[in-house]
Amino acid sequence: MKYTKTKLKNYAAHAGFLNVPSGSGETPRFKSGFVNLPGSLSNKNTFPGVRLIDEKIKRRFKDYSPEKLKESTKWRPETSLGYYRVENVDIFISEIKKLYAASGSELHEVVERRIRNHLASNNNILPRMAGIAGLHAEVQALNHIISMTDTEASVASKLSSSYIYTQRLVGARNEDFPACHNCSGIINGLENIMTGRVEGHTRLIRRKSI
Repeated sequence: MKYTKTKLKNYAAHAGFLNVPSGSGETPRFKSGFVNLPGSLSNKNTFPGVRLIDEKIKRRFKDYSPEKLKESTKWRPETSLGYYRVENVDIFISEIKKLYAASGSELHEVVERRIRNHLASNNNILPRMAGIAGLHAEVQALNHIISMTDTEASVASKLSSSYIYTQRLVGARNEDFPACHNCSGIINGLENIMTGRVEGHTRLIRRKSI
């Protein structure tokens, strides 16, 4: 997929997937071109349900902060943009649903549950650097896989036979783009994420579940 220079300014990466059904007679499915949905973490137009955590407030939550979790040596704390707290999960999820619907998709209940579980696992405090949980390209790819209706396969079967990838659109273009903290926490089931995950700021262990 080709993007204009104007489009590239808005998109850091794009994602796609390959689904290889185990059943005989079914052809592999490939889809690409998923890009991040818009979600602001600025002071003037903060995403619904979210409150930004400034440095003074952040210290009060230091026991819950993702920076207290096991970190990779590749993670550079000085590059952190701070954190945000999802204070109203229902409003947060409602806005995500609106954005998915506006893009032509419906947020699947399995993906919604994973987003809610990711929030709960992080005490609703997430790194701003990772953006709004659930809006990135690879989560949309996951949502599309689960939502496929041209197959009789179960959700578990769809996931275990799917391979998700993300590539950079800016900087070192076409190189692998590892899933961020949020995406790593949401894409954590039977599906295969081929372009890796960030090692820092993640504590969720890959689970064999849907």
